[in-house]
Amino acid sequence: YLRGRQLAGQTTVRAWHHAPPRYRRASALDPDYAQAHAGLADILSQLILWRYVVAAEVLPEARAAAQRALELAPALAEAHVAHGNVLSLAGDAAAATRAFEHAIELNPELYEAYYYLGRHCFAQGEHPRAAQMFEAAHRVRPDEFTVLALAVSALDASGRAGHAREVAAAALPGLLRQVELEPDDPRAKYFAALMHQRLGDTAAGVPLVEAALRLRRELVPVEPGS
Repeated sequence: YLRGRQLAGQTTVRAWHHAPPRYRRASALDPDYAQAHAGLADILSQLILWRYVVAAEVLPEARAAAQRALELAPALAEAHVAHGNVLSLAGDAAAATRAFEHAIELNPELYEAYYYLGRHCFAQGEHPRAAQMFEAAHRVRPDEFTVLALAVSALDASGRAGHAREVAAAALPGLLRQVELEPDDPRAKYFAALMHQRLGDTAAGVPLVEAALRLRRELVPVEPGS
């Protein structure tokens, strides 16, 4: 299970494809482990979202895993996040929103609940609320600055250019620090480049983008709104 989470937290196609077997193995070893079922539903949802798998072939398994997690642990916030992801992919926007909101009610400190609700809202064109959720996610996990970059996109889409610039200015130092701490993380470089661009210094972002491309010749998932 932990190995599956580690792989799912990475941003390469290879890692994401290797995560589901770990969750399946954890579920086989302990069929009553709700977290493993929820983790499987989440990573399959991501693979579908970024079109790395055929939805028709994987969505039934993701839906079954999310449902099993809910049956095993109806008070588990992660299970409701997984259910929300599946519902969002299935096109049931209202039910997905309710699932994410319930996850937040169950665990107001769960970063993923805010993050995925924000992404869901962005996809639905609800940009003001998406920005709120992304900023809330950052408050829960203040060392995660990529989510602030997403908030910038949502704020710009909401017509709040001034606040978007403020958030970009707040996000950039953290992203640059993350680049220093994790030089092999292309995602941090990519988002730092975006913040440079948003703040009017495109030239400063070019080396970061080039470095990200050198690190990952395979496609790196790009967040909505980026």
